[in-house]
Amino acid sequence: MSLPYFYEPDLPLVGGTWPLSEASAKHAVQVLRLRKGDQMMLTNGQGSKALAELVSADKKSAVVALHPAASIPLPAVQISLALAPVKHPARLEWLLEKATEMGVSRIVFLHTDHTEKSSQKKERWEQILVSAMLQSQQVFKPELVLQVPFEQAIRAEGPVQKYLAHCAGPVKPLVEILMSQPKLEKGEHQLFIGPEGDFSAKEIAWAQAKGVYEIGLGPTRLRTETAALVGLALLLQKSFTCA
Repeated sequence: MSLPYFYEPDLPLVGGTWPLSEASAKHAVQVLRLRKGDQMMLTNGQGSKALAELVSADKKSAVVALHPAASIPLPAVQISLALAPVKHPARLEWLLEKATEMGVSRIVFLHTDHTEKSSQKKERWEQILVSAMLQSQQVFKPELVLQVPFEQAIRAEGPVQKYLAHCAGPVKPLVEILMSQPKLEKGEHQLFIGPEGDFSAKEIAWAQAKGVYEIGLGPTRLRTETAALVGLALLLQKSFTCA
């Protein structure tokens, strides 16, 4: 049986005793009912993880004995997502959860010509990312970036390749593009998904000027969150072959 994972952003890299955060202690003792001697895995969400053993606990606090932390390197190929957030909060939160479980490295919320206004709930969204990271037993929490203008994101340096999904005119299927490549270049590959009204003609022209791949994700018109997961699944699957 695999060990439960807990998020400790200030996790020390050396061994010794360590008091769990209140949230971790409550979940370990009251929800999972761990007892003295039980083991768990702690991560700082930045690539470090450490085996820990519960040495004392009550309803509000817990102390563990830590083994020295191991540092896990970033994957050679990282897949990030840039999208115009959907207005419906439940659909957006579901997408954040599933994208994190799949292993996305970064999530950027775009402000586009057709983006609908919605409330910004970064604290809640961060909690969803942490929960999904722990549930899927990963050690990297996706970076969450809010309110980035589309033009700024499309012109930003960093990703080695960007892929823009849109429905305006003929585009090449992403699966066909990926099949034509023996492997993805090392670094970050970023998938752009538009709002429910799609990207504007002006935005598509900006992307074309930057040499972005214009892609299709299938013969049917997909919701924003569905399109995001389809594109991520294809890119992540290709990235696994590059490890």
